[in-house]
Amino acid sequence: MHGPSILEYRPNKENENAEFVEVARAFKHSWLTALELLDENTVFCSDTDGNLVVWERQFSGVTADDNKRLRQISSMKIGEYVNRIRRSMCPYPL
Repeated sequence: MHGPSILEYRPNKENENAEFVEVARAFKHSWLTALELLDENTVFCSDTDGNLVVWERQFSGVTADDNKRLRQISSMKIGEYVNRIRRSMCPYPL
């Protein structure tokens, strides 16, 4: 049990031993129920406590380990269990 992680796929030139490498993770423990990758550095997720949380990859760390952290940039308590997060577009301009 840990927070969200961002993985990077690194293929091998011979297509052997291709691997997923963890490039960033959140060290706050939570049971995630749904997750959506907004871009390559931002994750939007929900947990079993009814929270919606946005995590962003940190690039301004002092050490290499600091740069592998996801930092929480936004959260909202909705109090409901979220089963799925879907990306959509608004058909009308706001």
